[in-house]
Amino acid sequence: SGDDRRIANALYNLSFAFALTREDQAGARGAAKEVLEIARRLGDDALAARSLWALANTIYFFGETEGMMEATDEALAIFRRLGEQYMVGWTLYSVALGTMTTDPARAHAAMAEGLDIFRAANDVSAYGLMFDVWASLYWNLKDPRRAMILAGFAEAIERRAGGGLAAINRSLLGFDTVELLKDPALAAAYAEGSRMDVEQAAEVALTGAQS
Repeated sequence: SGDDRRIANALYNLSFAFALTREDQAGARGAAKEVLEIARRLGDDALAARSLWALANTIYFFGETEGMMEATDEALAIFRRLGEQYMVGWTLYSVALGTMTTDPARAHAAMAEGLDIFRAANDVSAYGLMFDVWASLYWNLKDPRRAMILAGFAEAIERRAGGGLAAINRSLLGFDTVELLKDPALAAAYAEGSRMDVEQAAEVALTGAQS
């Protein structure tokens, strides 16, 4: 039809299909970059920010880092300027993924700000992903009990809300809860987290947080 906006929307969706199956990195990046080209041609800043966020995801899900944070930071700046809070929340999630090992303090701050946004929207599906990343962050920070409590909450709420994306993150971040549950103490922490509500889990994540 030649409708650039519909083409861009279809390419945006396609980039995630390629990224999440992790089978065609060239296709994933190519789709995201074409959306960015269309957005810039149209002068559509919101579309450009979404394409940059999609591009960051196409880099991350293939286990790479080069260019991820540049795209993420540019997208975040645009979303903030436009006041698109919901997308600010998801881009902060990407900030946490991209900085977890290099700048854990920034990752933690991004998660805390993103959680406020998703709590305001009562986005239950976001909680599973957010807290799962927080669990991985605390595991990297050598705080295993807190990590497993948050993992228990995250996986329980993801089962209730539907999804399955958190498992991809865990595999990329090297946080294997299945193996860790063989340890009785860690299994008990995991079970404790699975019984929590979001406010209790947030208190665990935020109180006395390491950096």
